[in-house]
Amino acid sequence: MSRERHVRNGALYACHVFCPIILASLFYGVFCTDTMPGKWFSALFPWVQPLALDTNVVWYRLLRWYFADFCWAYALLFALNFVWPQSRFRLAFVAITACVLVCLLEFLQVFSCIPGTFDGWDIVVECMALGIALWILCRKEKRI
Repeated sequence: MSRERHVRNGALYACHVFCPIILASLFYGVFCTDTMPGKWFSALFPWVQPLALDTNVVWYRLLRWYFADFCWAYALLFALNFVWPQSRFRLAFVAITACVLVCLLEFLQVFSCIPGTFDGWDIVVECMALGIALWILCRKEKRI
């Protein structure tokens, strides 16, 4: 891949890596002020008033529990794909590495090695995000 195309793809990858993380952070900052990202957001932007939502609504609970997991897994696949060296089976290696990393980080929550609570649905949602990101990358690779 030429340097010019790599730089152009770098902007695309930056968008696919940083936008989901920023979007999830904003969601937690504005809607979930009792979470760690919400507390950070409130400390950084004290003038922003959190929105009060009915926490018993199903879509809100699904977003609260799984949106950040979906976003970081999606961003992880794009970040790994950007830094992984060019090879014939690069996408397969990237997808397998991302899937193993996602599962490992979730299982480390069982033993309290990293903060969070283990939930099997987290792994399902993260694998869905990896699948969507992989589908986008495969379609992009076919166009090149």
